[in-house]
Amino acid sequence: MSTPDRPRVALCGISLESNAFSPVAGETDFRALCYLEGEELLAAARGEVSTVAMEMSGFVGAMDVTGPWEPVPLLFTASHPWGPVRQDFFDRALIESRARGVLYGSWHDPALVADALAAGEGASMTAVFNRDPKTAFAERLEVPARVVRLSSAPFAGRLGIYAGREVRCQPSCALELGGEGGIFVVAISNRYQTADPMFFEHLGLDIAAARTVCVKSRGHFRAGFAPWFPPERVVEVDTAGLTSPVLERLEWKGLPRPVYPLDEDTDWVPPNW
Repeated sequence: MSTPDRPRVALCGISLESNAFSPVAGETDFRALCYLEGEELLAAARGEVSTVAMEMSGFVGAMDVTGPWEPVPLLFTASHPWGPVRQDFFDRALIESRARGVLYGSWHDPALVADALAAGEGASMTAVFNRDPKTAFAERLEVPARVVRLSSAPFAGRLGIYAGREVRCQPSCALELGGEGGIFVVAISNRYQTADPMFFEHLGLDIAAARTVCVKSRGHFRAGFAPWFPPERVVEVDTAGLTSPVLERLEWKGLPRPVYPLDEDTDWVPPNW
């Protein structure tokens, strides 16, 4: 137990210098450079020649000389500078780091919601994300979960672009991953951007009580979550997906080449009409 005289501090982190014009970073990229868990992480941070990021070793060193404390080493991983991180690896690392008080929404996955409905509220189940991946941007992910809440009704938005409008994302569910008080994932059956607090609230999740809130929305979320997160508390993450303004990131298969702007030195000869 943490006390004022001996604080209990978790050690965890994911480090990536991300460049939008670089390829997507996956699990192999992180494991190739640094992937440390538990006591191995603590030993690396305290080593004479450290193999972990200087921010982590510096923090541990400063805490060691400051006074009594109890480190709780969870997970630290880092990659060389690369592009956005793969969604499935990020989700798995978040779970393995034993993150607490995280709200994550909304995951569009009708099959996952159907599994939760079949299991029932309060039931334990194996949550299968990306069960039939159709793109290279995500892989199948299976994790233990508990069904927290189910909903089969639409809701009315109350802030931002959905204020006063009916949102028909049902059926939907809230799943708890990583144990009690861990990561709460909202899964929906119809695709919407998470731009309104009701995406969490209609399933009984309290935004104000969360330590971290992750929303899948390009930018429309700001007005919906302004009461909790002013601009200085917002971190935008460029994750891989089906669309991107960075065309070089996509693997083109049926596109005739050369073509501008993928090929900057392209010459075009107009037809002789």
